[in-house]
Amino acid sequence: MLVTVSEEDVCSTVAADWERVLRIYRDTCPEGEVIVLAGVGADGHIAGILCHTADETPVFTGTEWIVSHHFQQTDNLYPHRITPTFTGWKEVVDRSYIYMSGEEKYSALTDILADAGDLHTTPARILRELEQCHLYTDAPKQ
Repeated sequence: MLVTVSEEDVCSTVAADWERVLRIYRDTCPEGEVIVLAGVGADGHIAGILCHTADETPVFTGTEWIVSHHFQQTDNLYPHRITPTFTGWKEVVDRSYIYMSGEEKYSALTDILADAGDLHTTPARILRELEQCHLYTDAPKQ
């Protein structure tokens, strides 16, 4: 039997299931590691967290590790995302390996590495808050 549900319902269910599995893993395997492999977009987005308005930031800083979210203002073809939150990145991720390649991403890299900046305009700045983050790029040294 095929049951059709809305994209929002599917995304909400998947986000809740993903978080539930991560929490079970953390509870039952305290010595286990969560390792993330991810890329960064030319606009500074990472792992489904698109650049967003400051009003949307609380969605990514609450207690949830994974959320389903429809971004309000984006040119991205896929504005509805299932994504880890900033809280999830900080509380769950033990090690991350990040890849940025191409001249079109050099500006985003500069924004990530800058002393000042915010997470809503450059979500990949969350990498600055991780203990074991390895960023690989073809960009010239800055």
